[in-house]
Amino acid sequence: MDGDERLKPSDKGGGEYECLMETEGFKASADTCRKRTGDNLSSEPLPKRTITDPESGIGSESNIYKHPSLEDNCRKYDVDDFGPFIVHVSRIADSPNSGVSLKPIRLGSFLVEGGVQNVKKDGIKQVGRNRLSVEFSSATTANEFLAHGLLNKHKLKAEIPSYNVSRLGLVRGVPTDWSMEDFVNATEYKEGHGKIMKARRLNRKIRRDDGSPAWLPTQSVVLTFEGQSLPKKIFAFYTSLVVEVYQLPTIQCRKCLRFGHVQNACRSSARCYKCGQAHSGDTCSVPADRIRCLLCTGRHLATDPTCPEFDRQRRIKKIMSEQCISYMEASAQEPSVRRSYSDVARTMFEQTPPQSIQNSPSYSLPSTPQKTSYRKTVVTPPRVRTPLPEGYNRRAHGQIVREPPSSLPNGCGLNSPHTQAKENLPELLVMLITNIFAKFSEVLPYDVAPLLVRLAEVVSNGFPGINPNSSMEL
Repeated sequence: MDGDERLKPSDKGGGEYECLMETEGFKASADTCRKRTGDNLSSEPLPKRTITDPESGIGSESNIYKHPSLEDNCRKYDVDDFGPFIVHVSRIADSPNSGVSLKPIRLGSFLVEGGVQNVKKDGIKQVGRNRLSVEFSSATTANEFLAHGLLNKHKLKAEIPSYNVSRLGLVRGVPTDWSMEDFVNATEYKEGHGKIMKARRLNRKIRRDDGSPAWLPTQSVVLTFEGQSLPKKIFAFYTSLVVEVYQLPTIQCRKCLRFGHVQNACRSSARCYKCGQAHSGDTCSVPADRIRCLLCTGRHLATDPTCPEFDRQRRIKKIMSEQCISYMEASAQEPSVRRSYSDVARTMFEQTPPQSIQNSPSYSLPSTPQKTSYRKTVVTPPRVRTPLPEGYNRRAHGQIVREPPSSLPNGCGLNSPHTQAKENLPELLVMLITNIFAKFSEVLPYDVAPLLVRLAEVVSNGFPGINPNSSMEL
């Protein structure tokens, strides 16, 4: 098989019947490979299913049922519905590619001019290039706005989004030979739920012997119920069928690589699923080692189901199915998978292994000449920093300024002991008297000097009959 054939993605086309759940296809393949006990124990593989009638695999009108009220294409809110009561407004354009746009401030001026009331503050929001969302405070005012004369005056059209007034359910086990009209007429369900507005059978895509695609009807049916509630089960022919929440399929266009439509309904320019340039991927000659995804800049095809963006789109569809919100509201809940410019630039020009480049003769890396730099590199040692002085030391300062501890008991005026021996006391008194007499001898009275001399002799020699060593109380 040629290398380009291996890189070619599977065709995502198929029109309306593209809404095929992959789980149904897996279930059918598992049933065909299941063995039976007692017979068919040979190890030979089962023969490939062939289609004898080419028209049997193509969807027919019997696989689709529409309520007659859908022909009016006028959806309205019921009095029992809960908000938000949203109406989508857009300009009437001759063709989708006419480039007509509508701004919120412009529509707001039209509503004030026409006297439209009960519009919530900040209730006009942009949901598309030519589509605005207007939120009303009640269901009655939203229904009345659909027929307002302001729309025809400014060439506008208004409609209620289907996800606000209807719910999609999936029912399994419906025989393929039943028509959708007979099945809907035979169904019953509890009161409190709206009528079935639409029923369509899911088809499974297979390949004919000549390689052309074909569609086989399955036993899964998608039911559209009117209102904002989905019944848990319905009854048909005395049996109950469980109603599951229908998961919207993830559809990718093979032409522009965007999601939400198929190639047959694409109005955009072609983009390459190999390199992301503005040309078809079938004619691109980029080798396998130079493939870049347009959606996430990864090293794989943009149509690869393992792409992170494909998984993100699948999660967005799941949120839309479970919460019944628009694509923009669901997309805001999922972060983008596109990497930043720095991450892309770091991996965009990575060198591939030499053997991969040799195996691809149609591509070679450009040779870059070696450049010599004549700049002189001067290495200077780091500047020596002067050590900082020591800061304030509270403990050392306290030891300097504090008073020394006293060794005497409390109440003593002296901080240090100062005692003299008792035997030195008389000598000190004699010395004191002598100094007084020598200094004040001229001013002392004549009768005082002999007394002091006598006192000094007594002190030095002692009183007669008294032991000088004994204590004397004066």
